Amino acid sequence: MNKVVNADLAGARVYSSLDQKNVTAWLGLRNDAAHGHYNEYTGEQVALMLQGVRDFITRHPACYRSYFPSSSHVGELKPPELL
Repeated sequence: MNKVVNADLAGARVYSSLDQKNVTAWLGLRNDAAHGHYNEYTGEQVALMLQGVRDFITRHPACYRSYFPSSSHVGELKPPELL
C-alpha cells in the first residue's frame, strides 16, 4: 500500500482518518526498516505496529477487495485467523 492508496481508501470512507494515520505511521516504520534506518524505531514500536496491523485486518478484512475488486492479487489475501 502506498500513501495515495491510503488517502483514497480513507477518502472513500473505507476506513477512518485515525486508521489512515496509523497506516501512514506503519508505512514510515516499514520504510525506515527497508532503508536500514534501524535507530529510527524500537522493538516496542515494531510490536505495537504488528498488533495494530493485526487489529486493522481483523476489522477490515475486505478492505483490499473493495478498493481493487478485479485485482489478481485478491486470491493472495489470507483471513486474519491465518496470520
